[in-house]
Amino acid sequence: MGYGVIIRDEDGFVLGGGGGFYEGKFSVLEAECIALERSIEVTDKLNMWGKVIFETDNAELANKWNIGDEDITI
Repeated sequence: MGYGVIIRDEDGFVLGGGGGFYEGKFSVLEAECIALERSIEVTDKLNMWGKVIFETDNAELANKWNIGDEDITI
């Protein structure tokens, strides 16, 4: 499984990025969760303590992340 992280400012300017690989079999949700974890780690290492927005194209992960909020697939 491969993952990628892109860091942009509020104007869309790319500040950095990275990625990596994991060996093994993962479900789609597991792979998306790993990518989100790596994204959180990168923002922590860069001391981004302000407003941070994480984006995903996986509705299941977004719904799990938004516990108690409306289902985004509706």
